[in-house]
Amino acid sequence: MCDLKGRLRGRHGAAGRWFAAALALGSGLGLAGCGSEASAPKPVVALATAPGTDTDNPTLAGLDAADRQLAASAERQALDASGSGKPVTWRSAASTARYGSVAAGPVFTQNGQTCRPFSQTVYIDGVPQTGRATACRQPDGAWRRSG
Repeated sequence: MCDLKGRLRGRHGAAGRWFAAALALGSGLGLAGCGSEASAPKPVVALATAPGTDTDNPTLAGLDAADRQLAASAERQALDASGSGKPVTWRSAASTARYGSVAAGPVFTQNGQTCRPFSQTVYIDGVPQTGRATACRQPDGAWRRSG
């Protein structure tokens, strides 16, 4: 996380810097752990599938089909929202131990498509699993994760 701003700057310019800052502040992580003290790293994975086709998405591993549907719906809501950074949350109907949130960053244009970076965190039995990706709007209005 300490160099997230630097890594996103090259790929997304100011939008990447904004999203890194919003992600750090919005998730309550801050950058306090960037010093010399060691802290346990949180799992971070790349989200590699299109919303709604989450079979290869390790962030959603451990969720049943109903919870995957809730997570996909929250992802679509976060990406469709006009604002940036405000998390869209979901909770399992079957278990209070499964819940999550999705926060989308600012809109930018890539190869003529409208795109947004986003972060998705899923909690299973109190253990967070976080994934980050960029999704671009397709001509049919759907969002697809880009490489």
